[in-house]
Amino acid sequence: MVSFLVKQRGAVIISWFVLLLLPTYSICQNDLEPFEIDENVVLNMDSTTSSVLKVWKSYLINKENIDSVKKYWSEEERTFFSDKWVDARYRYLDYSSIRDIHNFYKPYILGVKEKEKNEYVIRNLYYHYFEKTKRMFFSYAYNIYVIKEKNKFSLQSALYNNIKKAESKKSGTVTGYKFGKLSKYTLHNLDTLDKININLAKLYGCIPIDIKVILAESTELMMQATGYDYERSMYYANQSNAFSEPVNRLVFIAGTDENFLHELCHLYTHHLYSPNLYDRTYHNFIDEGLSTLFGGSVGIPLIKHLKKIYNFDVKYPIDFNNLASLRGGIDNVTFYNCCIGGLLCKVMYDREGMQGVSKLLKGGTSDEALYRTIETVIGIKRSELNKFIHDELKKYAD
Repeated sequence: MVSFLVKQRGAVIISWFVLLLLPTYSICQNDLEPFEIDENVVLNMDSTTSSVLKVWKSYLINKENIDSVKKYWSEEERTFFSDKWVDARYRYLDYSSIRDIHNFYKPYILGVKEKEKNEYVIRNLYYHYFEKTKRMFFSYAYNIYVIKEKNKFSLQSALYNNIKKAESKKSGTVTGYKFGKLSKYTLHNLDTLDKININLAKLYGCIPIDIKVILAESTELMMQATGYDYERSMYYANQSNAFSEPVNRLVFIAGTDENFLHELCHLYTHHLYSPNLYDRTYHNFIDEGLSTLFGGSVGIPLIKHLKKIYNFDVKYPIDFNNLASLRGGIDNVTFYNCCIGGLLCKVMYDREGMQGVSKLLKGGTSDEALYRTIETVIGIKRSELNKFIHDELKKYAD
């Protein structure tokens, strides 16, 4: 991590190196507390800072309670998103690698600062501690706002705080929010995104959903808009990126909109097959596979990915009988879950259209459920899966 920052951002390496050292003395202390507080914050604590931190602490302790959002979150933001999951990104913080939704992190409070009148930002450092190696991994620095609303302090996401100040435009079912200079697209092409959204809804057989799109010049600006001061993808050489937050019907796009359709598919899949943040009815291979079938992956159509996997498999045979255990992909572009999952979805779509794909989406989330679904829906036993996938891949040989 440190060497990466030296190469990419030499100017910031000293400050971030200091941050890396901060939590090491307190990792095992105050296990019952939801966060650690930097000594400088403690020494300069006043009544306002104490009140600001109290609402953040109370939420972290009680966030699994059904009324936690209504109790601790800003009414303004809850109205804007019209959804009980306005705090989703604080349950599901790391979009790049760890993806922890089970509170296996503990914020380290770097500081509390008044940004505007009755508006404060809490700067949090997040890390993971590995018991086996006794080492800490610095994950990200992330902000949460606290505002005074109706004479009480309430939480507000950095994303919403930035959205309400951003340039925006609405076109039909799509509202776009602009961050930075957009060279490859502007807010004016929202008409096209609206048409894509309407057509995809027809494909899924439902009414179009209203979506919000964060349009950013770069990954760095996109992640800053979301609330990050540091997250490793902000400093990648390739600054094109995309992800989605289905529970709040949000799509995030940086650098290019070539991944918009892929991410939009996740919104519709969630909308139709996931009642809330946690209860899904489908395996990751099917979720990513369907998005890749309709929207490609990293801007590349599914068919091209399948050709690549076939050519790779000829030289380096892959055991698809253990499909669910495959991690990553053949390179950093063509991933097994997106592409082989896409192949399975394509088989059913070619046979029965969306009704066939729907059967895959109702099969369950576990690995065993995936194998069982493949057998009952596609008609292929696990022991036959390797031959079946190899035979299907041959259809895409050059």
